[in-house]
Amino acid sequence: MKSAYDTALSGLQSAQSAYDEAKTAYDNLPSTATEADKQTAKTSVAIAETKLKAAKATYDARKDDLNKVQGSYDSAKSAATDRKNALSNANYNLSVKKLTGTNTAEANNLQAQLNTATAALTDANTALTSATNDQKKVTDKISGEVTIASAYKTMTDLQEEVAKLQAKSIGTEITSPISGTVTDIAVTAGTTVNANDVMMTIQPENKAYVLQFSVTENQAKKVRVGDTAEILNNWYGNDVSAVVSAIRKDPQNRSNSMIICEMKGDVSVGDSYTLSIGEQSSNYDTIVPTSAIREDSNGKFILIIESKSTPLGNRYYARRVDVDVITSDDTKSAVTGALEGYEYVITTTTKPIKENEQVRLASE
Repeated sequence: MKSAYDTALSGLQSAQSAYDEAKTAYDNLPSTATEADKQTAKTSVAIAETKLKAAKATYDARKDDLNKVQGSYDSAKSAATDRKNALSNANYNLSVKKLTGTNTAEANNLQAQLNTATAALTDANTALTSATNDQKKVTDKISGEVTIASAYKTMTDLQEEVAKLQAKSIGTEITSPISGTVTDIAVTAGTTVNANDVMMTIQPENKAYVLQFSVTENQAKKVRVGDTAEILNNWYGNDVSAVVSAIRKDPQNRSNSMIICEMKGDVSVGDSYTLSIGEQSSNYDTIVPTSAIREDSNGKFILIIESKSTPLGNRYYARRVDVDVITSDDTKSAVTGALEGYEYVITTTTKPIKENEQVRLASE
């Protein structure tokens, strides 16, 4: 019985181990696994589960054996008790006959019965001891199996919990939707990110770099798609070129335009360039500081200084001259208007001024 039980226990443990390995292999399939790989792993789990059920059935059979051993033990114990009682009766009867001294033949017969009862008691005690030992062995083994079954259930519950967490997890592998070169990484190991956070920048393969900047509407009118820009800070003579590829509204400032240039040649992410685009050779009659251009509901204008002689000396007054801005940059603007070209233009003031208001020159 011990040999059969050990075989059943070994089979249960092997089946459980095989099931664990198959289930782990299935749960840990990579996201790139093919449908065939998934089906193979799933079949392995099913086969292992079938073997585990068969081992469990063997365990149940051994449990029935325990019940039978228990029955044998109870029978042996009862027989031992009966033999003990019979021995006691034989001893009593024999003693009575010896005391009375009657019927020697019957006394001899009682002695024989006593001997038989003594031998039967010895056999019964031996059987009881054997049954007790068998019971203890089977009880210990089944206790071990119960412990294994409890551990298996705990393991199964944990595996189900892990499977649920894995189903909810996104994974740690991020696959780029395009081929290219990582030019910037915005996070470090252990950083917590939210949905739509930028984690890295990728420069696509075979795609040109672009440079974009905002300009005024007047400046944008002087530029056309396809214009070649002059790179003013290419001091080392690198093979770099810039061509206007698009002109569109600036989303951050709708009154301006966004010029987008396609950069080719020896260009890297983060490079800074100063470009000159548009009417490079144009000559303008009147150019004023851009800071002198003012604007109200009547349009753009500048304030010039007019001098008037008085008995107390010259007095200076601000006069408005309406202008149209042809083109401008950060420092200068080309304008047209009722100007002679030699007027003093007011660029900055210490307080707001109006037309015909007396002013004082900064040099006074």
